[in-house]
Amino acid sequence: MDPNLMIKDLMTAGYTQQQIARELGVTQPYVSQVLNCKLAPAPASYSQLRLREMHHKATRAAVKILEQREAEVRHLEAYVDALKLQQALKVL
Repeated sequence: MDPNLMIKDLMTAGYTQQQIARELGVTQPYVSQVLNCKLAPAPASYSQLRLREMHHKATRAAVKILEQREAEVRHLEAYVDALKLQQALKVL
């Protein structure tokens, strides 16, 4: 995946450029340059590898949250179905 897209994803997930820079061991201006496609870290560089790791971790966390939300929705749907059934039985 493109480094600037990974940074955009991390920022969407709530990270600031400063936080990303700290995690990567680089400066905030470096992150800004990568974000704006003015600089591309070498594929095997520490910052590139660390960025991939951060992105993967954030993606896993987002997937876990989505799975939890889906489970909550299924639970609420079952509850609504039970209420509808209860109301239908009262009508009879």
